[in-house]
Amino acid sequence: MITIITEKYYPEGGGAEIVTHNIVEGMLQRGYRVTIITGTKYRGQIKEDGLRYIYEPLLRRRRKLSLWLLSTIIPLKYRRYLIESSRIYIPGILYPIIPYIKKINRDAEIIVHMHNYQAISYSQFYLDWRKGGEKIVGEYMLMSREYGYKSILALPLSLIIPLYFRRLLSYADKIITPSKSFREIICRHTGIDCRRIYTVYNPVNIPRVEYKHKSRQVIYLGGEKYIKGGLIPLVVALKTLRRDSSIRFILAGYEDIPYRFNHRGLKFYGKLKYVDAIKLIAGSSILLFPSIIVEPCPMSILEALHLGTFVVGFDHLTIRELLSHVGLDKYLCRTYDLDCLADKIIGINSMGNEELSRESFRVKLKAGKIFNSDRSIDEILRIIGG
Repeated sequence: MITIITEKYYPEGGGAEIVTHNIVEGMLQRGYRVTIITGTKYRGQIKEDGLRYIYEPLLRRRRKLSLWLLSTIIPLKYRRYLIESSRIYIPGILYPIIPYIKKINRDAEIIVHMHNYQAISYSQFYLDWRKGGEKIVGEYMLMSREYGYKSILALPLSLIIPLYFRRLLSYADKIITPSKSFREIICRHTGIDCRRIYTVYNPVNIPRVEYKHKSRQVIYLGGEKYIKGGLIPLVVALKTLRRDSSIRFILAGYEDIPYRFNHRGLKFYGKLKYVDAIKLIAGSSILLFPSIIVEPCPMSILEALHLGTFVVGFDHLTIRELLSHVGLDKYLCRTYDLDCLADKIIGINSMGNEELSRESFRVKLKAGKIFNSDRSIDEILRIIGG
């Protein structure tokens, strides 16, 4: 039996939770027995047999320190399930439970699936800066933008927690990363034995959606989040529309939609359900992805490629790795070069209908071969064992 312990589960959370859900469905379809212990209530997300789903309120904590502290009770509370399990799969940030699990069941293999930079950064984010001082300033900027200016109180933790977590991760038997570039960053900054770190691209299970055809529109899904671009997509949209008014922009994912902002070629959407986001990606010719951090393996990019949607964004290691597989890395720009982003969007929009359709189909076909979901799940299950 495989036991999965995670603070969140789909439909809560983001890309990491969608990936975990896809893997769980793959496990159940292949006959595995699975126990999930999570802070997300069951809402009928999974229909297959072989699942034991346990809602644990202790894991429903917004503050990391309280989550990590309370999570150490989980191995004791669910001791019976852990003893029954041959594999323990941890796709979140509950690293403090790892040594406790080892004490309860020494024979169980612990597999950590990393979807963020928690092992090297308290904020979970990563800026590829070289000097120590700059890294601390960058860490504070990211934390203050995402969590408020009280984050300065947690700044010392950005130095202490990663050191502690690297020690905890030494107890894990295997670590899975979703891209080669991300693996290299983890190896370089943690000192973990790279022979225990495996790379498998995230499995993508796109729901069937209906759309008539791809419109000449650009979709952005990150809302007002600073790490996803903040005001960058709005500035890029205005720069682009001044030069080419035939393009339409949809900026989605906002907590507070700026209703007063009115522009003929621009629409704002609030937070979207997963299926609605997929429908917008499928119906758009371009996904704008101006993330300022090095994201491990963005699901929205993989989904866009599977749907034949072009991607325009900043040139980070992991994003270049994904786009180079399908020949779209030429649409990447240096970080904060907004004129370049506008140029790339206008360049794609200048394609004729036939060329755009042909290129879109080529991207879709190549993504289906390289980022094959069934192959990814089979590879992950081979690493997990059973």
